[in-house]
Order: sequence, then C-alpha cells, then structure tokens
Amino acid sequence: MDDLLGLPRIQQMDSIRYTAYLSLLTSAFKRLSAYYGEVEQNAQTLESESMSLYVQKILSTVYGLRLKHSFSPQYFARPGVDLTDSGFPHFHDIMTLDADLATRAERLPKLLDVESSKRVLLDLLMKADTPSPVRQSDEVRKMQWQIAERSYLEGLNLRTQFFRFTPGKLFKASSESYSSEANRRGYHFSWGCYDSERNRPCVYFMLMTQDDRDVQLDHPDNPEYVRFVQTVDAVASRAPEKLMPIAVRLDEAFRGIHPKALKRICLGPLISPLLWDGGEKSIRSPLAQILLPVFSQAGLAPTDFVLFFSTEMIVSEREVIPNSIKSVLGIDKARQIFCVPKNDRQLLRRQASASTTYCILPHRLRQHLDGLTLVEIAKTMGAEDVKLLTYQANQEGVTHVG
Repeated sequence: MDDLLGLPRIQQMDSIRYTAYLSLLTSAFKRLSAYYGEVEQNAQTLESESMSLYVQKILSTVYGLRLKHSFSPQYFARPGVDLTDSGFPHFHDIMTLDADLATRAERLPKLLDVESSKRVLLDLLMKADTPSPVRQSDEVRKMQWQIAERSYLEGLNLRTQFFRFTPGKLFKASSESYSSEANRRGYHFSWGCYDSERNRPCVYFMLMTQDDRDVQLDHPDNPEYVRFVQTVDAVASRAPEKLMPIAVRLDEAFRGIHPKALKRICLGPLISPLLWDGGEKSIRSPLAQILLPVFSQAGLAPTDFVLFFSTEMIVSEREVIPNSIKSVLGIDKARQIFCVPKNDRQLLRRQASASTTYCILPHRLRQHLDGLTLVEIAKTMGAEDVKLLTYQANQEGVTHVG
C-alpha cells in the first residue's frame, strides 16, 4: 500500500523513501535542538551545545546509511527503520559503521573515485539509443552503487557521526557545578550510545571529580584518558539498563575519579504518518496506533511528527569509605552513595524532575488530544505524565504547554 504521499512506507533505504525520511528527521531534530537552545540558554550549561552536536551526528549517520544502502540489492531483504519501537534505524546498521570504518582503507582502493565513476555512468547512459532499459541495466546499477559506496566510506568520521559508542569532549567544571571538595578537580564528560533493544540513540552527561594527586585527566599527554574513555565504553554504552547500576559500576571502575551526577537523555520514539501505510495496523507501535488516527482527525500533513524523549538523572548524596575495602585492599577509595533527586536544578541548572518524559508535537494535534488519550500515551510510555512541547509549522522553536 502507499502512504499519504503516494509512496510506500519508509521501511527500506531506497533513495526516494530515505530522502523523505531524512527530511523528517531533520525537522524533528531541529525542534529538539530549539528546545534545548531555549531552555539551556538561561541555565548556562554545556548541555544545549552538546545535544545540538549529538543531534547533528545522528543526522549525519542516517545520511551515511542512505548512501550505504540506496543502491545495494542485498539490503532490501530486511527493514532499515524500526517501526515498532523507535522510528530510527536498526541497531544492526549502527554496528556495521565500526566494521566499515575498520575496513575502509582496504576497500577504498578497489573502488573508482567518484568523478571517474560518474564519467563511466554518463558514458553508459549516453551510448544507449533506448535509454530507459539501459538505466535499469546491471552495469548502471553497479556504477550507482560504486558512487554511493565510495561516498559513504569516505564520509565515515568518528568526530561527525553517531556510532555505537560516541565519546564527547571533556570539559573542566566550575566550582559552582558541584560541592567544593578538598584536593579534587571537577570535569564534565558526555557520550552517546545506541540502544540495541529499542533502536534509539541515548546521550549521557556525567559530572565527576578527580583526585588532585593524579595527573589531570584533560592533560594532552595523559595516557589514562584513553583508558578512561575505554572504561566508559565498556561500562556505560548500554541502554535502557537502569541508571543506578551504571553509575555504581562507573564509580567502582576508577580509583581517583568520582562520579557526582549522571544524566541520560533517550530519544524516541518518532511517530509520523510518513512512516506508515494506512492499512498496516498490525505492525504499528502502540503509540502509533494511538496517535495516527488523531493525525487524521486534525488534518495534519504526512510530514508532521511527534517526537518523544526522556531524561533520567541520579546524583551522589555523599561519600563513604567501606571498612572492608580499607582492610582487605589497603586503599581509601571513596564510594558514592547515589540517590534520585527530587529536583536537579541545583546541580545541572535544569527545571525538571529526575525522570521526565517529553513530547514534541504539532500545536493542532495537541488541540485534538483529550485527557483520556494523554493518560493512555503516558501509560504506554511508562511515565506518570508527559510534558508537552508544541510547534507551529510556520514558526521556529517549541512552546511548553504542560
């Protein structure tokens, strides 16, 4: 069946569908970036800037996947976008980025450069007296694949794309960001990861302190920084595992580093008429089954969307030095006692609860949502309630409405 644009639903990564899909993600993430820009501008934290960078990395990855699969005949046997839980690409495709990056140097010399491939493709098209059959020939498809494959491999970049594990930058924290501690220095560190179960990107923000006796973590010649990033990858590149165990394991992994606050932002699911046919109700996610009829009632465009995202946070309430550790190991490693804060405003300057679910949606759609539907949405998301952020198609930014 065809969707409202007259195109099959976006499940596989052919060029036409994925051009529309990329445009949809761009629109959704633009609103998300606007939200963080507006809220964090007054809060004066690094979270807004960091989230904007991670969002751009996700878009760059999706664009790369479009190149990778647009002309690959092997790909069409399996779906490219998860329509059950997220509206984002499957984890399998994110995992292949690491392998493709590792084998890029070996594969690139076997492919013509893009300009040479384009000339060969043009010659094939110009030689034909009957262009239509030739344009569908194996030779033409092979050259199209080579151009896309070469562009994809050349574009792979750990700094600009979102991989299975995507480390961010390390920043020194001001004394206002954490309780002053003798013989400690403070840092902010963030990283992104891709949830293998729900196919959703997640971003972590950690506030931590380091013992003064250790070499500064941000020192350019400190080899311990590489080990620090590797340890974070091993311990905390997973979701949707509970946040508390992750914080505890991070605390246990380092002797001189002490996590003080850990926050996670998970993106998704993304719901839009563009992603589904009108008749395939059996494979729709529960949220899609709730929201798509309301899209129709409100008379919205196929390119309108609802983007959910959630935040979680825990903080260190105090430190203790367990007697068993001191006596058995002979070390004085202080362990953090974590708690879920009632409000994280003091630590991260955010006016939000420790666990909050948000929803960016069209203003007109909000007008068609009754109380019972909102309760059903919150229940489906596993949240007490959902904070609504509306947008107008002809205006920038979002508006907080409750």
